[in-house]
Amino acid sequence: MVQCHCQVCWSDYSVDAFRHLICGHCFCVACITKIQQTNASPACPACRAPIAINDPQPIYLDLVADKPLARVVAEGITRMDADSKLVSVRTAERKLRQTVEEMEEREEAAGELRVALADFSDRIVPLFKRARSQTSELLSLKKKLEEIEGLRAQAERATALAGEVTILRETQVKLREEARDANARCDHERARVETSRAEVQRAREAEAQAHGEVHKLKGFLERGAQDRNSHRSKLRAVMEERDALQQQLQQLRNEMQRRDYSSSTACDDDDDDLEIEEEVLLSDDLDEDPQPQRVSTVAKLTPLVSFEGMARPGFGSDWQIGRGTKRKERDEPPPSGFPIALNHGRTTVAVQLGPKHSRRVKVRLG
Repeated sequence: MVQCHCQVCWSDYSVDAFRHLICGHCFCVACITKIQQTNASPACPACRAPIAINDPQPIYLDLVADKPLARVVAEGITRMDADSKLVSVRTAERKLRQTVEEMEEREEAAGELRVALADFSDRIVPLFKRARSQTSELLSLKKKLEEIEGLRAQAERATALAGEVTILRETQVKLREEARDANARCDHERARVETSRAEVQRAREAEAQAHGEVHKLKGFLERGAQDRNSHRSKLRAVMEERDALQQQLQQLRNEMQRRDYSSSTACDDDDDDLEIEEEVLLSDDLDEDPQPQRVSTVAKLTPLVSFEGMARPGFGSDWQIGRGTKRKERDEPPPSGFPIALNHGRTTVAVQLGPKHSRRVKVRLG
């Protein structure tokens, strides 16, 4: 079977194991696949032409039998006989001479190969043996170098750790000093906290006392508001009674005027005008503890009685009355149902113009 030689891996494979590129060079499938996988921009190892993914193509060849030329010529001569043509004999003679020449050339090449092989055995084999021994020495030296590198790294780490230990010791000393200062500050702050706590306790007690006073004052204010409301209601009731009494007084005045004008009796010259007084009874508290402001307030609230339409005291009338009546007739009560008994325009009994019941009124200034 025909073998082909790969220039990359220096191995011999069959033709089916080779692929040809666009540039014309051929390499084995394993080498081409490795080049494409390991390189971002794969190129031909021979001419550096770029290789695409689909560039490698199989080689299609029709090969003849792989036999030496001498064997082919010998088989042809063996098949020749007396009936062979002259042309075939001359062709066989020419091929035989060509085969002899090639055999002689091969003998010369074989001799050169023998000499090169002997020289290779004398020169190259010792070199390979020496390289093999040096390779083992290199491996041992590499191991020693790795051990030395490891020791050097450990020494560097130890040196770095020693520096870090020194820094940590200095930091520890500083931290101890800072901790001592912090403890002193904590003691000082603790004393301040105790003082502040005592002040806060005193402030809370003062606040509680203030709250108590505020609660007491609120109670006073509420009681004062209740008293004020009750006083207002009482004053309102007094004012309503005053208005009612004023209406009653006005009715009495009107009735008295009608009586005076309709009476046929003569009036004496010494008749006095009716004087009407109104009194407002105040509470016993105002009498016992009089104050100028309270008296002025009560005076402001005292109802004013209007005497409009009546003559003032000492007024002398020139009005001429008709025929007079006897005294006994004048002593008799009026025929009408007037509630007040009059005699010549004068009341015969005491007349109460104020309220029948007194009301106690407390006046607070504020």
